[in-house]
Amino acid sequence: MWFLFALSFAFFTSIGILFNKKLTKIHPPLIVLYVGLVLQVLFLGITLITLNDIPKVTPEFYVQIIIAGCIDALAFAAAIKAIKLSQISLITPLAAFNPVFTAVFASILLKEIPTEMKLLGIVIIVIGAYALNFDKADKGLLRPFKVLITHKGAQLFFLANLLWAITPIFQKNAILMTDPHSPLFASFVGYSISVFLLTFFVLKPLIRYIPTLKPSLKIFLILGVLNTLSGLAGFSAFVEGNVAYVTAIFKLSSLFTIAWGGIFLRETHIKEKLVGASIMIVGTILLVV
Repeated sequence: MWFLFALSFAFFTSIGILFNKKLTKIHPPLIVLYVGLVLQVLFLGITLITLNDIPKVTPEFYVQIIIAGCIDALAFAAAIKAIKLSQISLITPLAAFNPVFTAVFASILLKEIPTEMKLLGIVIIVIGAYALNFDKADKGLLRPFKVLITHKGAQLFFLANLLWAITPIFQKNAILMTDPHSPLFASFVGYSISVFLLTFFVLKPLIRYIPTLKPSLKIFLILGVLNTLSGLAGFSAFVEGNVAYVTAIFKLSSLFTIAWGGIFLRETHIKEKLVGASIMIVGTILLVV
């Protein structure tokens, strides 16, 4: 079942990114992020009460989930700003660097030296990243990399995925400290913490901005449902599967997102981006096998 949960996460997340892109064209990114998360927490809370799925937890649960929630808040803020600034078909494949960051952390902090297969995976991911902007190669062989390195949206999305390389460890530990194991409860608490932290930065401008949100209410509600479904699917996948394998399947969301970007947003160079994203996913799989 972990594979279906992970694939569902990828699908719902990709549609959520599409709606986020639409909303950030007319509203400030942090407002879009905050309203979406508030609705997600609301839907999760209603589901939690309806199912009466409130488990017993250890004190360590709160330590783990607070750390995850704090890191998530920073990652969410960086990612929504990146979506505002960039074509979603360009930045979302960069999520494939997530396991690369994990491998780097492991080699530095845990002295886990990557195997030849993992090094090959890293090289293939880099090749895929190059292919994302292959159309720029006629302006210089290093031009595709330069576009990624100097692009503000790409930089922010790199930061978000650097942070998201860490959170699954704390999230899975938190779920395992619930009895019975409850992904729903863990996701509710984790996202509530992210909302609490973001409130300090968003509340004042949000109060002034509330009247302008009404025309977008339906889209926000859809986004809240999508965020809820993706969050539940992601936490459920962590419970049943190996974190490395689960996060690798998560990367399939980039293929869905590129397709949505081409179909609904008329983004350019979709073929190159699909090829690049596919190559990066192959590299990701090599990193986790």
